[in-house]
Amino acid sequence: METFKEQSEARVLRVLILQRYQPLEMVQSPEEFKKIFKEVVAAHHWVFTVAEILHRDLSITNLMFLRLKTEVIGILCDWDLAVGASEEAQNQEIKDLTTPSHEEPSSDSRSVPSQTENTGVVSSNNDVNDDTHEETSTAPQGSPAVGTQLPESQKNRFRTGTGPFMALDLLRYSNPPVHEYRHDLESFFYVLAWFCAVFDPEKNALGYIKTWQAGSHINILHAKEAFVTQPGHFEPTFEITHGLYRPIVDTWVKSLLSLFAQIERCSADIRLVQQQAAHDILTIEMSNQLQLDLVNAVDKRKQLATFKRFMDALEDRRNQKAVPWAFAHIR
Repeated sequence: METFKEQSEARVLRVLILQRYQPLEMVQSPEEFKKIFKEVVAAHHWVFTVAEILHRDLSITNLMFLRLKTEVIGILCDWDLAVGASEEAQNQEIKDLTTPSHEEPSSDSRSVPSQTENTGVVSSNNDVNDDTHEETSTAPQGSPAVGTQLPESQKNRFRTGTGPFMALDLLRYSNPPVHEYRHDLESFFYVLAWFCAVFDPEKNALGYIKTWQAGSHINILHAKEAFVTQPGHFEPTFEITHGLYRPIVDTWVKSLLSLFAQIERCSADIRLVQQQAAHDILTIEMSNQLQLDLVNAVDKRKQLATFKRFMDALEDRRNQKAVPWAFAHIR
C-alpha cells in the first residue's frame, strides 16, 4: 500500500474470535428461555447503570445464549449502535417536548387498525415468502459526517433499531426524541411478545408478526400501538402461540402489557399537553399549569419505566423468595 505514498491510506486488519453463541430459537424449554431473557435484561441494566451505555438496537436476533453442558447463559450481542447515556442527553427530553418542531409524522395518515383489520397478524415460518416478511431496520437518520463532534444532548438523537422492536415514541416522531433507557426496556417487551407469539419449539423456528413488520414506520407504530392500548388486539397476536409458551403469555406478557399500557397513557397525556400549548391562546397562569402538567406526566412515566418494575412483572408470584441474578455475558 506504500507504492504511491501520496495516495495511500492507513489500513488495519482486525479479526475477532469469539465463542460460538446460539440464536434464541435454539432454546430447549420455556425454562431455558426465561433464564436467558432475565439474564439479558439484567446485563443490559448493569451496562446502563455502571458503564452508562445504552444498546439502542435490541431485537430478537441480538438475544443469544451460550450453552455450557446443562447450563445456558444469556448473551446480549450487537452493540454497534450503542451510545453513552449521559445525564445531559436525558435531560434534553423536557426541552424536546416544549419545542414546536417535535411533532408527529404527517406522511402517513392511516388510522389505528380495527379488530377486523388485525386478523392474521401472525404467521408461522412457512410464510417466509410473504411480501410482508421484510425486516424494517432503520439506520441513523440524518447522521453527521464521520469525525463530527456533537454535543452530548445530540449524540443519541438518531432513530436506530428494528421496526418491530422499536419503542412507540421512536416510531411516532419525525424528529426522534433522545433515546432513553425506557425505550430499550420497551424493546425487550416486544422481543418477549414476538418470541412467544411465533416460536415453534418443535421445529426450533421463528415466524413473524405481519402487522409489526409491514410497511412504513407509521404503519408499524399503529399496529403496535393498538396491541398495547386496545384489548381486542391481544389474543389475535397470540393465535398460534405454542402450548408450552402460553403460560409465559398469560403471566409475563400480560403483566408487562399492563405496565407499558400505563406508560403509553402517560405519553398520551404528554402529547395532549403539547397540543394545548401549541394551539390554545394561553395566559401566563395557563402556560405555567401546562408546564407543570408536562413535568408531572414525564415524571410519572419515568417512575413506571424502571428496571425494578420490569423485573417485578417477571416474578413468579407463587415464589416470593429473592434469587440473585446470574450475571450474563455481554458481547
